[in-house]
Amino acid sequence: MRLGDGLRWFLFLLIGCSQMVMAAQDAPLPDWQRALLQQGTQGSRLELFRIAGSNTIGAHLAPNLVAGFFRAEGLRDVTVETVAENNVQVTGTLMAGERPLQLVVPVLAHGTRTGFQALAQGSALLAAASRRIRPEEAQPLGPLAQLQSADHELVVAIDGLAIIVHPSNPLRQLDLRQIRNLFTGRVRNWAEVGGAPGPVNLLARDEKSGTRDTFDALVLQDQPLATGARRFESNERLAEAVLADVSAIGFVPLAHIGQARALAVADGSSVALAPSALTVATEDYPLSRRLYFYRVDAGQRAPALAALLRYVHSDAGQRVATETGFVAQSLHPVVVETADTRLDGWSRLNMNIRFEEGSSELDDKARQDVQRLTDFLNHSAGAGLVVTLVGYSPADDARGLSRLRAQNVRWQLRQQGVDGRVATLAGDATLVAGLDSVQAERNRRVEIWVRTPGGEEAGSHRADMAERHP
Repeated sequence: MRLGDGLRWFLFLLIGCSQMVMAAQDAPLPDWQRALLQQGTQGSRLELFRIAGSNTIGAHLAPNLVAGFFRAEGLRDVTVETVAENNVQVTGTLMAGERPLQLVVPVLAHGTRTGFQALAQGSALLAAASRRIRPEEAQPLGPLAQLQSADHELVVAIDGLAIIVHPSNPLRQLDLRQIRNLFTGRVRNWAEVGGAPGPVNLLARDEKSGTRDTFDALVLQDQPLATGARRFESNERLAEAVLADVSAIGFVPLAHIGQARALAVADGSSVALAPSALTVATEDYPLSRRLYFYRVDAGQRAPALAALLRYVHSDAGQRVATETGFVAQSLHPVVVETADTRLDGWSRLNMNIRFEEGSSELDDKARQDVQRLTDFLNHSAGAGLVVTLVGYSPADDARGLSRLRAQNVRWQLRQQGVDGRVATLAGDATLVAGLDSVQAERNRRVEIWVRTPGGEEAGSHRADMAERHP
């Protein structure tokens, strides 16, 4: 190549790079970043907002979601740093012209109750909660119905409360009554519940924990925890303690099982189900629960907070939930065994539609789930699939209500533009909770089954996610 040609190529590359840099500088900022800069922020470091509450969410999930959001929005040098026990800080650099602005989001993970207290005190704009807000917690913030509306309440992911034991423990399953008897101290020897003889050592979360609140509501049912139980603020510390003690039993979220072994759990006369991606996603597992973010009026930070919550609900945000060890709300078909021959050759979606108690009316999450199902069926992942909605009620004599529930979901889908490829069935009275259980409403559900028009099973996920124990 002649010298003149080389010089021309160098100038061409130099001009091209300059144009790319100018284009990047001229690219429009996301709305929340532009709003932030228009507020005339001073200095080089700014606390964007604060998240407080659940250790289950705050230990890893919330920081990972904020970090993913920062990266998706183009921030540089994103870091997640533990600054104290159960206190994490997420930072990222926003380029405001030539001036870098470091944005900081502290995450304080000291228990669900502390999140609602922080909202009331104005020290946080977002509460992480491993259970739904209660009337007395909502009272300083506004009407309960408002706090539980889609404008203020967001389901971040689904979780299962796992009952864990040391890997050498031969026990494989317990029912809720047996678990209650263990944790209230009525049963003190493993032999009384079918295990090897030996004392039972109880490990539990502390009283500020939403995980503990869930356990109290679903398992203890207003009975006191045994006084000798060791209490932990951290799920990770509790799981580590179970691994160190062959006589121990504890409870942790799905993401914190680690090397411990999770027992299958039965609710009364229902089959025993192990916590898995499918049984938790459908909320059939007796100790399934929803994880929440609650927001209040964010003032000048409202655009940034709204952008984060959109990210949390997106496929990218739900992938973060999966990577962190929780169960995402993104949909996919799963090949499972079923005793209902009408569903031979069909695959089950990892979602159930739930209803208000004793009603065919969808609950709050179900309305969001219908929109998620609509998006799945109208886009590439589910486009062309045929659908059967199978309604369930607690007893065979309620098959009319079972079908009505399925038909109600079909009507909702048609209202959202899903075409006529949807059929309905009344399912057998397959119980996922005992009829006298505090969770008997879980039996009121609609399962979603899909296949390709030619009858091939849709999806490659296998039934190992739906382990059942007779």
